[in-house]
Amino acid sequence: MMKEQARSQVFLALFNITVDTKRSVSELGSLMDSRIHELGQNQTAVISEIWDHVKSYQIRQNNTLSDIENSIFETRKSANETYRNLQSKINTNTEKAVSVVHGFLLDTQKPGTGQAGTANQYLTVTEFYDEKKLLQQETSQLQLRFEALEHSLREDG
Repeated sequence: MMKEQARSQVFLALFNITVDTKRSVSELGSLMDSRIHELGQNQTAVISEIWDHVKSYQIRQNNTLSDIENSIFETRKSANETYRNLQSKINTNTEKAVSVVHGFLLDTQKPGTGQAGTANQYLTVTEFYDEKKLLQQETSQLQLRFEALEHSLREDG
């Protein structure tokens, strides 16, 4: 009977250990499920936060590109306006100079004497047109420099 009672106690102890182990495994499973769910939520939150940062970066990048494009546009507009103003002044001064050249500077007679003056006292039409051509070349070079600056700004952007 003692043996049976001892056996009964051993069986009861093993049963209690089994029940405790089963409960511990069940609690561990619940804890693992909870942790996995929490990790999934954290992962979703992190991905959402990263996506928000990416969108914010894209917006800042687009704004920067827009600012650069606006700056290029304004620079081009200013360069074109400067070019037009220079060209207009050249044309206006050319017209004035041509009338002066034809009206006064090409007169080779000294006033009141009837004698021919020296050629270097007066601007010839050829010299005038050479000077005009030089000014137009300088204007063209200025336009090319503006275009190179604009191209450089685009590449830096």
